[in-house]
Amino acid sequence: MIDINQERLMLRVLDMYYNKELSQEVIAKKFHISRSTVSRLISKAKKQGYVSIHINYPVNNCIELEEKFEGKFHLEEAIILNATSTEFSDMVVPRAAAEYLLRIIDDDMYISMSWGTTLRKTVDNIAALMPGVKRIFRGVKIIPLLGSPKMTLNIDAQLNYSNELVERLGKILNSASYNLSAPMIVENKTVKGVLESEKQISDILKMAKKADVAIVGIGSVDEKSSPLFSGLITKEEQKKLLSLGIVGEIAFHYYNESGDIISTEFDDRCIGLKIGEILNIPLRVGIAYGEKKIKSIRAALKGKLINVIITDSITAEKILKEG
Repeated sequence: MIDINQERLMLRVLDMYYNKELSQEVIAKKFHISRSTVSRLISKAKKQGYVSIHINYPVNNCIELEEKFEGKFHLEEAIILNATSTEFSDMVVPRAAAEYLLRIIDDDMYISMSWGTTLRKTVDNIAALMPGVKRIFRGVKIIPLLGSPKMTLNIDAQLNYSNELVERLGKILNSASYNLSAPMIVENKTVKGVLESEKQISDILKMAKKADVAIVGIGSVDEKSSPLFSGLITKEEQKKLLSLGIVGEIAFHYYNESGDIISTEFDDRCIGLKIGEILNIPLRVGIAYGEKKIKSIRAALKGKLINVIITDSITAEKILKEG
């Protein structure tokens, strides 16, 4: 039971807080009580049924789907955009990724990036959103996760490389960006060892290890996969990857349907962070969507290679359906 005087005070507090939208601090001063008392009265009112809260969710929201993903795959956050077509996803997923990154980037944060078309679209959207951002990013450092060849068989693909993305994002945020002056793929393990022992390169890799956030694309192993599209691997090498049961790639590290990392020759040829070093980064944000990415996204989630996913509802529903 609650006495009539306490009930009256509670109702006055509720009216001012919910109907008049006054702060708890203002209400506390009005009634000469502490802010914690105001908070307790509001909490008690909820428990005793004086207050019920109903949220009018838009019809096309994906809140339930996001919560299912977060629970099933133990994610920090799932951002799933309602989509009706691939063309629509091409617009809304990179936009949502840009909004997410602008939300979580904090002062003195180290941000690392891999590569890919979707990451390029995300950076494009950050550039478009920046005129409306009323803040300065102080002490932010942006670092590539792996090397970027300057010469490529596909000129357009060059704009998707880690160094290019990092440099552009640094300019957009008016923050420091760093270049990993090495190819993504070298001839053999010896060349990799020599290059990674160079101070200029090893210093950048050390910075990348300290990243608070890793922004990664999730690659497939089909005929349109980024490594093949960019001329970084041959069709024969792609066939060999498929024969190993590989379904996806993150920062040139390959994995199977269970999300287990599969050792390949590229481990000895890729200049960049090792997979264990990437997995030590607290926030690992995977941005990917589409029919051809379903297996690779699902496996990355199963293997906990990422702990934030940004995708569309079509992709997400198929991932849950297929287990």
